[in-house]
Amino acid sequence: ARAVRPRPRVVFHTWQNVPMSDACYPQPWHWLYRLDTRLERGVFSSAAGAVARNSEGVGVLRGRGFVGPIAHIPWGSDVGRFAFVPARENPSDPPVIGYVGRLVREKGIEDLRRAVEELRFPVVLRTGVPVLGSSSGAIPEGLGDAGAVFPEGDVRALARTIADLLADPSRRTRMSARGRERAETKYAWPVWAARTAEFLGACLGMDDAHRD
Repeated sequence: ARAVRPRPRVVFHTWQNVPMSDACYPQPWHWLYRLDTRLERGVFSSAAGAVARNSEGVGVLRGRGFVGPIAHIPWGSDVGRFAFVPARENPSDPPVIGYVGRLVREKGIEDLRRAVEELRFPVVLRTGVPVLGSSSGAIPEGLGDAGAVFPEGDVRALARTIADLLADPSRRTRMSARGRERAETKYAWPVWAARTAEFLGACLGMDDAHRD
């Protein structure tokens, strides 16, 4: 029965973009790192492929010893659910700065608060929704040319970036359009599904070839 039982192919995915080691581990108990490593090796040995959700994850997987095929496929988004609505051109409205992320220090929320305190907002028209992000991790990769990136932890640079965007309506409009285009061509669910199906098919085909 075991000889004819179907053998499932395993493809795993990871968001990890920071290499871990026994000396650099987010948990205080080092035995957890050793346990994680053993589990990881078991997954590596049985996996037909891996999906990295950011390009740095590819290097992390190779550094950890995974030798199978890896595809870089960012996570998808329901682009159609968030329709673009141009802002009303009302000079009397104050500018609005939004934040997306957990309310924890490591996400830079304190840097944003300090940067806003340094600003003296000019009265400008609000058009589009340009996105700012720090140089931390995979954020610049996610934004591409559709967002503005400032050095992580540099409050003054963040304040300058915000002020520059508030003073330049045409740049905000261009960034907004590029962001929408990037979302539709790179992160929309149909794009994600097509790339994932292609990679899974390649892993299955390669596994069949090895078995034959």
